[in-house]
Amino acid sequence: MTKSEKLNLIFSKKIFKKLIPIINFLITLLKSKRIVFTNYSKVEKLYIQREKGTIIYIDEQPYWNCTFKKLERNLGQICCKYYKPKEGDVIIDLGAGVGTETVVFQKLVGTIGRVYAIEAHPKTAASLELLSKLNDYKNVSNHQLAIGSKTGTIIIEDKELHVSNSIMKSNKTDGIKVGMQSLDDFVFEQEIKKIDFLKVNIEGAEEDMIDGMKSSIKIINNIAVSCHDFLETNPTERIKNKVSNFLATNGFDVIFSDDQHPVRRSWIYANRVRAI
Repeated sequence: MTKSEKLNLIFSKKIFKKLIPIINFLITLLKSKRIVFTNYSKVEKLYIQREKGTIIYIDEQPYWNCTFKKLERNLGQICCKYYKPKEGDVIIDLGAGVGTETVVFQKLVGTIGRVYAIEAHPKTAASLELLSKLNDYKNVSNHQLAIGSKTGTIIIEDKELHVSNSIMKSNKTDGIKVGMQSLDDFVFEQEIKKIDFLKVNIEGAEEDMIDGMKSSIKIINNIAVSCHDFLETNPTERIKNKVSNFLATNGFDVIFSDDQHPVRRSWIYANRVRAI
């Protein structure tokens, strides 16, 4: 490559960088019925997306079709028609990711409610923490923590797509060591007296979780769990069966999704008293 060609390439890259915010804005307009402003923070190296002055999403990659209505709609699929978070509720958002459900939870439970957002991967948890900090959430507490069968440490994957990292079942060391607690220990430590809703999306660690919630299950009224059988090489419904049997044994009415999509079908919902 000649010197002139190199200069042209450098110049074109600088121009392209200046055009990125404009391109982002145009894509947002095309893909969303509402305007969501997307900015790239050079300090945090994250995309920060706002709607009506409120930050609704922070991550390394933008979420072009992200609107609060869309987040509410997605949450409705998780919560099932038998439960909707209301003012004063206590919610544990287990596997909170970057906070796409936490954003909606904290609004619905109001100032007298409480959301405990738990995320194991440090990078994902940092985005979640920043979301709460910049929005000045008073009713959300964030915890960078894995939930398992006992208190200790565990290794979690460190893939490029950080929101899909799973707890590593083998003794491999090419992941990240993170702190782990049983749900029983977490509830005791946080002095939680009731749980109106427990949302669980922990990428395959559901079996370990239920082994560590023998006491906390007694104060839970509604649960939604994504059972990650579809991650296995030869998928069965082993995890779903174990989780649903555990819930039924503990007095829950278990409801299964009839959706044929493997991810959406993975969700099961359970409550103690079905709403009339």
